[in-house]
Amino acid sequence: MFTIAVCDDDMQERMQEVQIVKNIFSQKELEAGIEEFQTGQHFLDVLHRVPYDIVLLDIQMGEVSGFMLAEELYKITGGENIIFVSSMENLVFESIHFRPFRFVRKSHLEEELTEAVESWIQQNTKTECLEFDETGGVTTILPQQEIIYIEVQSHHLYVHTQKEVLKVRGKISDFAYLAETGDFLCPHYSYLCNMRYIYEIQRDKIVMSNNEVIRISRGKFEMCKARYLRYIRKMGNSMYR
Repeated sequence: MFTIAVCDDDMQERMQEVQIVKNIFSQKELEAGIEEFQTGQHFLDVLHRVPYDIVLLDIQMGEVSGFMLAEELYKITGGENIIFVSSMENLVFESIHFRPFRFVRKSHLEEELTEAVESWIQQNTKTECLEFDETGGVTTILPQQEIIYIEVQSHHLYVHTQKEVLKVRGKISDFAYLAETGDFLCPHYSYLCNMRYIYEIQRDKIVMSNNEVIRISRGKFEMCKARYLRYIRKMGNSMYR
């Protein structure tokens, strides 16, 4: 299930936005949990606790503006989940600072919001795959979700999946972006682990769902714990909303 926040102090316009989003997800047979926020302050109170896949933000909302909220969201997501929805078309250039996914004009709400949400869905429902060159000269493509963890040993990478362990060529730094943009964690310079397979995090190690143990570098425990808590919070909200 996708989680969506709609923050607009105009009730009628907010209801229109919600209905457009509902219709799109319904047509695509995708589940969506939508929360409405009437004030910027109301949304500010929860945005650090609840990870949303899409956030529709009005800009002019009194004391806590859409730009103020976007500044906080930018620290968390880099702006990739923000869709500004505004009648102030002249603010489009200022909005670029937050790198939003789209800027939707309320004067063209139906058309532009539909395009924005459909584009977001298209970009975020693809199965992300990784390509590996095995030592025997074979190229293997694996969906990210099948990888439990990647480790480096003696100048080779070992990709651990539920079915097998692949010995491949390359550097772990080639896949470091997964810890920044994906659901992977880098607890040690020799490992990248998929958070969906984490069973438990202890101060000096991570226990994976297959009972294998991954070391945590000194000083990385708090980072690992914070990132994993954010991940399971997102997954929990998606499941039970």
